[in-house]
Amino acid sequence: MLNIEGHTDSEGNDKLNVALSKERAKIVKQYLVKKVLLKVAYQRLGKVNKKPIADNKTEEGKTKNRRVELYIKK
Repeated sequence: MLNIEGHTDSEGNDKLNVALSKERAKIVKQYLVKKVLLKVAYQRLGKVNKKPIADNKTEEGKTKNRRVELYIKK
């Protein structure tokens, strides 16, 4: 199984960030299905700003936190 996690920075309201993080994951899933992995089980997750990798107080940090991560599970 392939987990696709969308992430956001801490700006804005939580409801919009949930939708944004899910949309990021959805776009990556659509790309992978179309271009690469046609027959893999997927789980699409919106993680919002729960797992930052950088400080959300700077623009550079916020930019790093806007990402999508892929995890392959057995």
